[in-house]
Amino acid sequence: MEKLSILNFTRNENILPLIKNVYDIADEIVIIDSSDKEIFEKNKKLKEKYKKIKLIYIVPLGCVETLRMYGLKKCKNDWVFLLDADELISSNLKKKILEILKNPKYDAYRIYRLNKFINNIDFGGNAEAYDHVIRFFNKNKVIYRGILHEHPEITGKLFNLEKKYLLYHNVSSKFREYPKIEYYQFRLSFNGLKKELEYRIRNKFLYKIIKKIIDIYLKILRKNENTELSKLEYFIVFYLNSIITFITNFSLVVFINRIKHYTEFIKKLDMFSDDERKIQLKISDEIRNQDGIIKMLNLDNEKTIEKLNKKYKSKKIRGIDLLIKLLKEKVKS
Repeated sequence: MEKLSILNFTRNENILPLIKNVYDIADEIVIIDSSDKEIFEKNKKLKEKYKKIKLIYIVPLGCVETLRMYGLKKCKNDWVFLLDADELISSNLKKKILEILKNPKYDAYRIYRLNKFINNIDFGGNAEAYDHVIRFFNKNKVIYRGILHEHPEITGKLFNLEKKYLLYHNVSSKFREYPKIEYYQFRLSFNGLKKELEYRIRNKFLYKIIKKIIDIYLKILRKNENTELSKLEYFIVFYLNSIITFITNFSLVVFINRIKHYTEFIKKLDMFSDDERKIQLKISDEIRNQDGIIKMLNLDNEKTIEKLNKKYKSKKIRGIDLLIKLLKEKVKS
């Protein structure tokens, strides 16, 4: 039977419910912890009580996705379940995980996740929405890449589990730092747009057709491919993306939330100085050229993490502000 590592990334969250939820199926629980000193000390005491815990401190970078590959390297077992502090594995799913570990026939499993929005400001109250997530896999068959929320790219066989094997997700309206960095990641030149589509569209023939259409569009309007999209062009691209997401997930809640989010993003495009907008666009293009922030900043490397901890552990700058600083330093070097 294969052994299982539970991998969690946390910052100032209560991880005890997660530990209790998975302790009976986990061989180890790897916690990548970016909490403040007081919370980190509490988690160290939990480690003393729950011997399966491996606790590793990393200076907070604002979005945990940038540390996915580093976290996987810290797991001693090949099979990993990635679990957030606000998620719980259902009893049915736990039984299925143990069954699969006896004789895995696939390299990764896509799971239904039930997202529960409680008193959520975006939806004016309570709401529920399902989505699919790849959280259970052989780490040797997975590479995380992407833009902001870096996604797992499976190099082996993927299987979709039935809806009865649920992952529960309680979505709060707590403040998140993501909006601060979005303008450094989602500003698009036409060249950046083509890179984004190349990553998202697996059908090479379809990608070539869309790329050709963009090239014709640029030629007709006499635009350079390094030109940033206009607000209208942003709206068209984001709206089409929202429709595709709706067709994929059949979730009106997610669709409405995306439209609101993208509309707010477009409204604020001009709030920055010309110099800042140029830097944002340069960073955005470079992230796409490097297939994501992980590769761009070498964040899957042990020495890089050691340097960050040594340099910034005692400094006030942290979270998304620190990540933006690192990205700016990278494009200016």
